[in-house]
Amino acid sequence: MRWLKKALGLSGRKAAEDLCMRGYVAAREGRLDAAQKLYDDAVDADPTLGVASFNAGQTALERYNRDAHSLDADAKRARLGEAFTHLTRAVDVDADHAPAWRALARVQERLARPADAEAAWARVEKLLATQSDGDAADRANARTEARRERERLKPAAAVAVAVADVRAHIAAVDLDVEAAVVAIDAAVVAIDAAAAANVVVNAGVMSLLGTLARRAKHPQARAFFEAAIAADAHDIDAHKNLATICLEIGELPAALRASQAAYRLDPIDAGLVCNVGVCHLAMVEAGQGDLGQAREYIALAGQLSPKDPIVQRAMSALDRVERARAAGA
Repeated sequence: MRWLKKALGLSGRKAAEDLCMRGYVAAREGRLDAAQKLYDDAVDADPTLGVASFNAGQTALERYNRDAHSLDADAKRARLGEAFTHLTRAVDVDADHAPAWRALARVQERLARPADAEAAWARVEKLLATQSDGDAADRANARTEARRERERLKPAAAVAVAVADVRAHIAAVDLDVEAAVVAIDAAVVAIDAAAAANVVVNAGVMSLLGTLARRAKHPQARAFFEAAIAADAHDIDAHKNLATICLEIGELPAALRASQAAYRLDPIDAGLVCNVGVCHLAMVEAGQGDLGQAREYIALAGQLSPKDPIVQRAMSALDRVERARAAGA
């Protein structure tokens, strides 16, 4: 339908410029929602008009800032996504538009992408160093702001880069153990630097490190999961993995405590129920457990998921122990 809009004077450069002017007036009058509609229409009229995309993105960011306190998480993501789309188009149209990169840096930070935000600020700083238009003092102040924001974001950006590397190793089918250990150690350095700079690191990061450390047989695997639990006591995977590690190294009471903690967080998960029973069974075999408890949890797991191979193996192990007990009696 673009041809029809063009025939009616509703698309094309002139229509887009007119819509931008009307949007500018609305924005100056504080009518941000009306301005957003006009700028969006301008982008639709001529997607190659960079100022239309910039104004649409900048306005979406201003509307986010205005309404953030009343938006739920989905609405926040949608508003920021709108700003991101427009501003990305703006820098695609004009890669030297420093204000668009500046706004994009703000959006990236709000989207929890500190590495991308730092890169955008670096672009702003570089552009301002080479441009000569406008007031020199304003450019100097803007460069100072860009440099300050880059420095502020560096610790969080370093963590984000390190975590992305850890995720890549976790996703690898064939793990390069040596490279994985390097990635783990680099992430630890980045996390420590962030902590020294009073930057809060997402609680799930330590669990990710533990997951990779387990695969790479890194000696800190247990410590990572314990740190994850200290940061978030509701991290089921951390409790589950900690239980497995403790079971593997023979620390049976610790394994039982961790498996029980995971079970309490999701008492209808057959795997978690089974893990409690397996820990009880291991303690029975070590001469310090409760066979009745092992039987109860493994039977419950069997009711919840009778075809689960892990549950079936647990039931076989239970049967073996019970038959050995009966034969011994």
